[in-house]
Amino acid sequence: MAELMSREDVVRFRRELEALSPEDLTDLVGGAGFRVAALPPGASPRTLAREVVQALAHGAAPGVDVVLSAFRAEYPHNPVVTELAARYGATAGPGDAPAGEVRREKVMVPDDPTFLDVAFLAVGAVRARSVCRIAVRHRRRTVSGTGSRIGTDLILTNHHVLFDWDDGEQPAEAVDAWFDDELPADGRRPLPRQVRCLPGTVVGEREHDWAVIRAHDPIPAEFPVLDLRGAQPPELGRRVCIVQHPLIQDDRGEVVVDGVRFGRFKKITFQHNTIRDVRPDLIGYSADTAEGSSGAPVFDETWRVVALHHGYDTAQPGSPLRFENQGSRIERVLERMAALDVAPPG
Repeated sequence: MAELMSREDVVRFRRELEALSPEDLTDLVGGAGFRVAALPPGASPRTLAREVVQALAHGAAPGVDVVLSAFRAEYPHNPVVTELAARYGATAGPGDAPAGEVRREKVMVPDDPTFLDVAFLAVGAVRARSVCRIAVRHRRRTVSGTGSRIGTDLILTNHHVLFDWDDGEQPAEAVDAWFDDELPADGRRPLPRQVRCLPGTVVGEREHDWAVIRAHDPIPAEFPVLDLRGAQPPELGRRVCIVQHPLIQDDRGEVVVDGVRFGRFKKITFQHNTIRDVRPDLIGYSADTAEGSSGAPVFDETWRVVALHHGYDTAQPGSPLRFENQGSRIERVLERMAALDVAPPG
């Protein structure tokens, strides 16, 4: 009879199970002999993993060694499972090879390969040229946000960036857009380009949290117009990238808040960045943002804009995360822009 797992190892194995998608986890434990019908339908990976490890901890069939063997067969290079498999007598999985021999390559998450064409980097660099930092002076405070050039003289950001929601939605008194505010590849000091904007031209709505403003100064042609159309509808599990100007603590920064220096240079997030929530008006995602990111374009894996980032909220029930970042779906923003006759050309 297989040895029972120690409490410490149960916790370690549960964490590995929780990292799988619900579908992969269900397939894995079903293939190992668990009665899948007995598992909670539609449950999150955390719930499924808890059910599995509790059964293993109490010696329930099919046993620790069988489940570990099934896991190792599918994920032979997982170091935690390899260690536990050796400890609890699990057999080697297909694709395993004696120490020192070359092993076959493997997609780490079945049905979700992460390969991207190298051109992804070049296209992303072009799209990022359209993104700027927005410096706003309100009646009672100053704020920093992110914007995108979407027309000859038109810049898109959030309503709460250009209107002070903490002061009766008072409009901005002064707005500047800073393009090229990013660290160059050679590490030299950036030389951002300032574009003064016209506060009296702001149009936007609190619903869907969008606003546009027109530039007073000509926007240089080297910062192209960002096309907001053409994206496929967002899907759960797909990945997003956010080009943004977050205020993050950074010794190289030049923004001081309460005596702390913050970096404000343009950043991109494309790690732990999956879409976790899709609704008619918004999408939720796990990609990181910070103060200053408001108004950033949210791109899909083909560099099409799918949302306008505006903040975070409590994650949906069943999510392994406590919170999720959110953006207004770009279709809703375009619809309202068209209704107010400020839609970008195209």
